[in-house]
Amino acid sequence: MTIEELNASNMPIIVFDKKLEELRDKSLFPEKLAKANEILLSVGMPEEYYESIGASAVRLAETKDIVE
Repeated sequence: MTIEELNASNMPIIVFDKKLEELRDKSLFPEKLAKANEILLSVGMPEEYYESIGASAVRLAETKDIVE
């Protein structure tokens, strides 16, 4: 196929294996996820993150809220 034909077609260029949908909601590395959550609780997110959601980093760090 030429580039013009690809641009005109509605067919996706990348095809994903449907079996990957089974893994969408599974935690493949629960130990690493738990460790990352512990680190985020103790260290917190960068200031830019808190500014983007309109919250105070100091307030969230003091109360140790988990922001999802």
